[in-house]
Amino acid sequence: MHLALEASKKSLGICNPNPPVGAVIVKDGKVISTGWTDIPGFDHAEKMAIQNCKTDLSGASLYVTLEPCCHYGRTPPCTDLIINSGITQIFISVKDPDKRVNGHGVQALLDAGLKVEIGDNEMESKKIMEAHFKFSRTAIPFITVKFAMSLDGKISTKSGQSKWITNDKSRDYVHFLRSINDGVMVGSNTAIVDNPTLTSRGRHAPLSGRQPLRIVLDSSLKIPTDSNIFNSESKTFVATSQSTELKNISKQHIIKKFGTNEGKLNLDEILKNLGEMDIKSILVEGGNQLIGDFFDKNLVDKIEAFIAPKIIGGEFSKSPIGGEGAITMKDVQNLSNVSITEFDDDILITGYVK
Repeated sequence: MHLALEASKKSLGICNPNPPVGAVIVKDGKVISTGWTDIPGFDHAEKMAIQNCKTDLSGASLYVTLEPCCHYGRTPPCTDLIINSGITQIFISVKDPDKRVNGHGVQALLDAGLKVEIGDNEMESKKIMEAHFKFSRTAIPFITVKFAMSLDGKISTKSGQSKWITNDKSRDYVHFLRSINDGVMVGSNTAIVDNPTLTSRGRHAPLSGRQPLRIVLDSSLKIPTDSNIFNSESKTFVATSQSTELKNISKQHIIKKFGTNEGKLNLDEILKNLGEMDIKSILVEGGNQLIGDFFDKNLVDKIEAFIAPKIIGGEFSKSPIGGEGAITMKDVQNLSNVSITEFDDDILITGYVK
């Protein structure tokens, strides 16, 4: 199953909106084939492993990180392929929460006489497929907040300069984060001041050409139409208020109106709409007011916080998280499953909001 989990990581960033799944086939104590879920419309992990195998599969065992699908989508059911392959035993890390599967795949395998065991490395599988598990339960995207700050908690100098707080290795990892998420979100001020492209570049640029949906919250639609987020590298989704006058932009981009609350766009409404577009995971990159709004509304699932060994100082320099914030220590949001990664001198703290 460890090999299957490693194989599943090859699916990250290419299989969306399908979950990243890995599969390994074993016969006579030897691994004879490996597979992972490919781009939509192509092989699921089980099919890739079976078709890549040149050995007779009679009596073989299949290890797979997620319950095999039993319904028709872009591809036929994997359960049928497994049943007809000669495989007699299947080890499943975790059941699929998707209501189209959710135990039905296991039952189909049992009804066909296969031996099925469930639960091996369940937590690790859920972590790799965290967006799939949340989305299957809520139809709302999994929200990861990313920010970078100096050792004294600042995101820019007094004049507003922020390039670059972190080093090259940290920024390279950000491109990886973009590549594995369905969308990357910023507020209008960040889009105007930084003029980011919000695509995954360098060695993490997707071979399939898939880029995350660029999402900008701009209640007054003040972003210039010649901004980098409106280039042709990826599609851009702009959320604005009902009162704005729409601009002329390329047809590949989307501008949609949403309700407001005290002058702020309704985040719940926006996330629901993005979920209906099959956006299952979003990386929120800033600015600090947008990140603060996500925390104030308890919409954050995960944090990727980079800390650089630099001192900016200054009373008026911004911190990474704005919003209303906690009133007392009882109100603070704690993290669980915290891990620390070093990128040369930079430190990345990853954690999940309880």
